[in-house]
Amino acid sequence: MSARVLFVDDEPNVLDGIRRQLRNRLKVETANGAAAGLAMIESHGPFAVVVSDMRMPDMNGARFLARVNEIAPDTVRMVLSGQADIDSTVAAVNEGHIFRFLLKPCDTDKLVQSINSGIDQYNLINAEKHLLENTLNTTVKMLVEVLGLINPAAQQRASQIEKYAEAASVALKLPGAWKYRLASVLSQVGCITLPADPRKTVPLVKIALGRSGDKGDTSNIGLIARRPDLLAVLREQVTPGRVREYLGHLVQGPVHCYDLPGIDAINLVCQRALGGGGMASLRNDALGKGMAQMLLDMPVEVPESLLQELPS
Repeated sequence: MSARVLFVDDEPNVLDGIRRQLRNRLKVETANGAAAGLAMIESHGPFAVVVSDMRMPDMNGARFLARVNEIAPDTVRMVLSGQADIDSTVAAVNEGHIFRFLLKPCDTDKLVQSINSGIDQYNLINAEKHLLENTLNTTVKMLVEVLGLINPAAQQRASQIEKYAEAASVALKLPGAWKYRLASVLSQVGCITLPADPRKTVPLVKIALGRSGDKGDTSNIGLIARRPDLLAVLREQVTPGRVREYLGHLVQGPVHCYDLPGIDAINLVCQRALGGGGMASLRNDALGKGMAQMLLDMPVEVPESLLQELPS
C-alpha cells in the first residue's frame, strides 16, 4: 500500500464514503474540489493515481485532469462520476487523457481493481523512465570519459555547462531536469572528432593573473584568466592536486578550488599553508602575499591556437 491515491470531489459526504469503502485496501487521500486537488498534488505529490468527479463547480473533471496532466504527467488519471453523457466522456478522454471512466455507484471490488490497474500502469511508466535514464546516463558517462581522454578542456567545459544547466532547471522548476543535464554533458561530445590542437608548455602567468592573501593559516590564491576562452584551460591545468604538489614545500594541508562566476576566475584555498599565519609564523611571507606569484611560475600546457594573441 505504498502507492497513494487521491480522490477529488466537491461533495464531502462522497469523499467520506470513499474513505470508508477503501479503508485498509488502498492508501487514500482526498481533496474537496479541483482547486484543493491541485494544491494537494503540488504540495504532497506525487500520487500514483488521481480519481476525479466530473461535475464540480469551480472546474469540471476534464479541465481538472488536463491540469493534472500538465503538473504531474506520470500520474494515472481516472474519472468516477454519476454524469455519463457522451460529451463529458469525450472531453475527459481528450483533455484529461484518462485511464478509466467509472460510474457512480461503483462496486468496491471493481473500483479497487481499476485503481490497482492504474497503480500498475504508474509503476510501469516510472520503471521505463528510470530504465531510459539509467541507460542514457551510462552511455553518456562512457562518452564523457572518452572525451576526457581526447580533449580534457572540452570535458571541463561540459562539466561547467552541466552545473549551470542543473542550477537553471532547479531555479525555473523545469520538468525532466535529467534531459537538460544530459544535453549539457553531450554539448561537447562533437569535440571527439576534432583534430587535436598542438600544445605548448608555458608558465601559468602567460594565461592568468594572480593575487593572494591570508585568513589565519590559510592562503587564498585568486587566478583570473587573461581571456574568457582561457578559463577552461585554467580549470583543466590548475587542479588542487597540482597546486598541492607544486607548493608542497609550503602547503601542508588540503587544497580546494572554487569558481568565481562572472569574472573568468578561480579561487584556490590552501590550508595549513602559512606556518601558523600572522604573528604565529616565522616565515618571511607570513601573510601569503607572494603565494600567487610563486604559483604563476607553475608550467601549464596550453593549446597553441590560444597562445597566438597573447603578449609574448
